[in-house]
Amino acid sequence: RIAYAKEMEEYKKEVSKLTPVGIDTSLLEQVVKLKSNVGAQSFTSKFQYWYVLTFIPDLQWVHLIPLKKVGVFGPEYPEAHGRTIWMIEDEGNELDTTAAMCTVVKSQTIANSEDADDEQWVIFDGEKPKLAPIFAVPKALQALKEPIKPTNPPNSNSLFCADAKTKTNIEELKGKKCQENLFRSLDSLNMDQKRPYREQEAKLQSSYEKEMEKYRTDLAEWERQRPDTKPLLEPFDVTTIKEPYEPKKCPSSYSIFCADVKTKPHIKEELKGKSRSERADILSKLWHCMDDDQKRPYRKQEAKLQSSYE
Repeated sequence: RIAYAKEMEEYKKEVSKLTPVGIDTSLLEQVVKLKSNVGAQSFTSKFQYWYVLTFIPDLQWVHLIPLKKVGVFGPEYPEAHGRTIWMIEDEGNELDTTAAMCTVVKSQTIANSEDADDEQWVIFDGEKPKLAPIFAVPKALQALKEPIKPTNPPNSNSLFCADAKTKTNIEELKGKKCQENLFRSLDSLNMDQKRPYREQEAKLQSSYEKEMEKYRTDLAEWERQRPDTKPLLEPFDVTTIKEPYEPKKCPSSYSIFCADVKTKPHIKEELKGKSRSERADILSKLWHCMDDDQKRPYRKQEAKLQSSYE
C-alpha cells in the first residue's frame, strides 16, 4: 500500500506537467500510446498500443483497452502485407487515465466490424498510411479493370468526308464553305463511287459488333467480381423532366363577381383613381346589395370551377 501511494503521487505530478490547455476531444475509438509510464509501469512494459473505449471530454478521462499482436496480414491485403495485425486484448488489463497521457497513433481498421472485439488494425506509428479507406483491394481484383465501351463506327458519309479532307487543300477547309463543299461533293457521287465507303462502313460495323460482344462479357465478369459497384447510368437530358405544378385554387363567387363588374364601363369609370381599399369597399357594397337570384350565376360558376379543381 505504501508503494502504491508513492507511485500515485509520482503519477499525479507527471500528469500535472503533461496536461495542456485545450486538449483535443477527438480521442474516442482512436489507437493511442502513453506518453509516460509513471504510475503504470506494469501496463506500459507489457502493452505498446491502446484502444480508447470511453472518453469523457469534460473530465479529460479515458478508459483504455490494450492491443495485442495476433499475426501478420497476408497477400490478400497488398498494402498491409507483412504488417502486424493488432486486436483488442482480453478483459482484465484495462486502464483508466487522463487524456493528457495519450498520444494518437495513425492506424487503419481492416475488418470494418461493428464490434471492436472483432476489429483488426494496422498501425503506422510515425508513418503515413498507404491503405485505401475502409478496405484493401485484393491483387486478383486490382488487375481487373472496368471494361471500356467501344465507340460507334462512322457511317459511309463520315468516311467520305474524312477521305475528302485529306485530298483537299488545307486553305479550302476553313469556315462553313468546307461543309458545303463536302456535302455538294457527296451528293454528286453515283452508286459505284459510294460503294467503297459503304463496304468500309459494313466492315467497321462488323468489327464493332464483335467488340461489343466481348465488352458485354467482360462487363458481366467485372460486375460479378465487384458486386458492390453499380454501373453508371446512361446520360439523359434533365431539361425533359419537368416538375409537376400544384393546381391553383379556384376563385370564390365574390372574386368572380369582382372580375366581372370591373369590365363594365360605368363601374370601371367609378373605380378609376380610387385607392385599393376604396375600390374593395365599393365592390363589397355592390355584392351585398345583390339578392340570391343575382348571385346565383357566380355561385354556379364557382361550383363548376371547384369540381374541375378537385
